[in-house]
Amino acid sequence: ALPISNYLTEQTGLPVYLNPSVNALALMDNLSYSTQRRSKNIIYLQLHDVVNIAVLNQEKPLDSSTRHPILFGHIPVEILQGLDCYCGGKGCLETLVSVSSILKQARILLADYPASILNQKEINIEAICQGANIADSLCLKILDSVALQLAHPLAMMINILVPQLILINSPLNSSDEYWYTQLHHYINLYVNPLYRSKLLIEKSTFSIKESETAVIHHSLY
Repeated sequence: ALPISNYLTEQTGLPVYLNPSVNALALMDNLSYSTQRRSKNIIYLQLHDVVNIAVLNQEKPLDSSTRHPILFGHIPVEILQGLDCYCGGKGCLETLVSVSSILKQARILLADYPASILNQKEINIEAICQGANIADSLCLKILDSVALQLAHPLAMMINILVPQLILINSPLNSSDEYWYTQLHHYINLYVNPLYRSKLLIEKSTFSIKESETAVIHHSLY
């Protein structure tokens, strides 16, 4: 791997720190709400065009000492029949639940749901969430599928790391009441019973632009 930060430091004479965007989002959320939040061990899920997690252990990123990002979105979940992923793998989680993958699935299923609201709208995440909020069967099926695909890899992380809270940053949060219920349900099928009762799922609404100051703060200290 190319040591980009070291190279940039040599060229500019300034210290350069690189962080995954999910770490920046998690740090920003923690800086904003840590005094109000009892949970200190947190899994922060970013589900946009990329899918990744940050793990805060006692409010510190788990990968801060190793400087190797957690490649959650590249866990292979459909090895035999999965799609090729840009990382070089096959059947990665990101090929199933990223925003682009969700929209592709909606277009494939649309013909089977002639009564769906998506036949009357441009197919985007906002339309899917709007449909789910009025119980559109296709939109509910799509969000249910995303929850099911995420549940097993998230549950494995929960069994190992024992967080008290999962924070989710995603445009799917517009339909969080249904989607979170389904995600919680499927996670409970896989997670150890000892960790079910106290696990919370909540939304985070920070943008990557807003989180830049958190990375600067973390780098300074």
